[in-house]
Amino acid sequence: SIDLDTAVVEVLSATTSAAGNITIAETAAGLNILLTSVVTNNGNITVTTAAGTINVDSVVANGAASIATLTATGGAIEEVAAGDVGADITGATITLTAAAGIGTTGTAPIEIDASSLSANSTAGAINLNDTANGVTVNATNVTTAGGQIDLTATGGTLTLVGNVTTNLANNINLTGTGIAQTAGTVSTATGTITLDGNDGAISTAGTITTTGAGAITIIDGTTFTQTAGAIGSATTTTLTIGTAGANNFSNAIT
Repeated sequence: SIDLDTAVVEVLSATTSAAGNITIAETAAGLNILLTSVVTNNGNITVTTAAGTINVDSVVANGAASIATLTATGGAIEEVAAGDVGADITGATITLTAAAGIGTTGTAPIEIDASSLSANSTAGAINLNDTANGVTVNATNVTTAGGQIDLTATGGTLTLVGNVTTNLANNINLTGTGIAQTAGTVSTATGTITLDGNDGAISTAGTITTTGAGAITIIDGTTFTQTAGAIGSATTTTLTIGTAGANNFSNAIT
């Protein structure tokens, strides 16, 4: 295992060839950290900054039960090269916590490869794209108190167990090759909520709502099924399920 405590701006590369954990802590206030290649063969990776930004190029926690945990206590979590090929963060479980946004720079998301995800920010946007096999938002949620949420599962189902929430006029855009909400709440205030099934099945069993005059759109699936829960509220201005053309549902809406 590798344990590093730093108090300077760092460009870091760290690898364990055998099983072991990697722990990196940037202790100086206001300083950023750049993770160029942090890899463990079978273990967990934990990275924290006191007040700076965590810039990610490649963080890989290999192993069936591995956990990659990045915490920017007073800053943001960003990727280094927007639109680069492959996942920036890999782990069976990925836990991201920030004060000023997660994947907020530019238009390209942070690419991740995870089975289970939580991402929580005090403010700022959240912009993430799982690159393979789908991902589950776990019970520790994807939330921000001051920004838009864009969450995509490319090549797999986006499963919602925990909450996906923001506030004010901020939008939530959820996309997967199928979306399966088994519990939890998807909520904003006066922003829009869009569920895009990308030609996969969409099912909901939790709450999807706007606390103010927002709009909800559910599109582009093979089927749509609501098995439990509620969609919309007394303040929701419009609820659209399917649209004409390519974004309609090809089979049953129940």
